[in-house]
Amino acid sequence: MTPRQRVNAAIAHKPVDQIPFDLWASPDAWKKLKNCLDVENHEAVLDLLDVDCRIITPHYRGPAPVELGNGVFVDALGSHRRFQNTSFGRHKELVDYPLKNAQTIAEVESYPYLPKPEYWDCSNALEQIKHYNQNTEYHIRFETCGIFEYAWALIGLENFLVYMAEDNMEIPNTVMAIITELFIQITNQILSAGDGKIDMVYIYDDVGTQNAPMISVNMWKKHILPWYRKYLDTFTSFNVQLMYHSCGSIYPFISHLIKELGIDVLNPLQSKAKNMDIRTIKKEFGDRLAFHGAIDTQEILPFGKPLEVQRFVENTCAILGEGGGYICAPAHKLQADVPFENVVAMYTTSRRI
Repeated sequence: MTPRQRVNAAIAHKPVDQIPFDLWASPDAWKKLKNCLDVENHEAVLDLLDVDCRIITPHYRGPAPVELGNGVFVDALGSHRRFQNTSFGRHKELVDYPLKNAQTIAEVESYPYLPKPEYWDCSNALEQIKHYNQNTEYHIRFETCGIFEYAWALIGLENFLVYMAEDNMEIPNTVMAIITELFIQITNQILSAGDGKIDMVYIYDDVGTQNAPMISVNMWKKHILPWYRKYLDTFTSFNVQLMYHSCGSIYPFISHLIKELGIDVLNPLQSKAKNMDIRTIKKEFGDRLAFHGAIDTQEILPFGKPLEVQRFVENTCAILGEGGGYICAPAHKLQADVPFENVVAMYTTSRRI
């Protein structure tokens, strides 16, 4: 099987020659992997680790980040961030919420750093795909759209939750309308430019914490779901698969993600979160849903021994891969504190069930 055939078959719960594998990683983890493998780019890492999936991204051509002082800058989506150093590298973190005090629609719409669709050039999508597929066909996806997350990054999470609790959604809806329209235009442009060769659109919104959902299902259905429906309705003609990401404890949401959004794949299956037992989820939803992720990034990958990693991967593939429906990958972006030996252990584990 080609990687594309393998992933598509797995998602369709059809027989595969082996479990497909994927990789997502933080910038510092990518740097570490390239250094350890003595290669110059991400693609060489993916080739050496025998990864079946590839991601295309539009080219950003908008304004450069605006520096606000003290290391704070405005990113491409208008949020205020700063690089935070850690013992293993650095992360880009939110530091403030520029629309936290907005009282009117006019105040939101006059914010000078709202993102605009013309900041992204999607015309090179087919060129990226052809580059990846020079020697074989990979499964191609486009990552986009956290409507809830990008909106609260401008308003503030606490403010957003209060707005929802009080059913006072004028300001959040104004922001979500801007974010939704942005990704409607970008997604349609890149799918058109991809000429039918993009397999999947990957959307995300974290609605779970470690121990429970962040918001109720009813609150999500009332305030967030309508924007996703508006977004998804605009590209149904492209016949692409849909993968949804949410970290944390989201068991109560799974059936609704299937029914209300029609998702094909759920990511990342954070197995250490409460009520996210993969046996239970596979048994209940495995006939309607495929899974991506599930290799624990909280304990096993950073702290386990290579043999423990391989046993965890084997067990996870056996459970989630039974009857198809699984793409093996870390349960979140691989971090730079994961020992290189454990990465090797994961990606050299036998991929046959």
